Amino acid sequence: MDRSPAFPLTWRSDLVGDVALVVVEGELDRLTTPALRDHLEWLIAWVPGRLVLDMAGVTFADVGAHVMLTDVVRTTRGGQCEVVLTAPSQPVRRILDVLGTPDGVAVDHW
Repeated sequence: MDRSPAFPLTWRSDLVGDVALVVVEGELDRLTTPALRDHLEWLIAWVPGRLVLDMAGVTFADVGAHVMLTDVVRTTRGGQCEVVLTAPSQPVRRILDVLGTPDGVAVDHW
């Protein structure tokens, strides 16, 4: 997946039954997260079970990543869709260490 310097974030989604897997790569910041948040909120509207975010390819994360996760959890229809971060990269772990994991987000593979 090539990333543009103008928009240094990419993702791809796969649906498997009631699970949506989203592989995120690049920079998660206040400028890039709104587009990803919109995509995740759209997925949540269609996926009844679990949203799994593979964050191994995230090369940079700031407070915008934390805000995005908090916003996504708020749209999970009263907790009907579980949100799981898997394989968070070092930048994602750093944000979670500093700001805490948002309520409603499970972290797998620390």
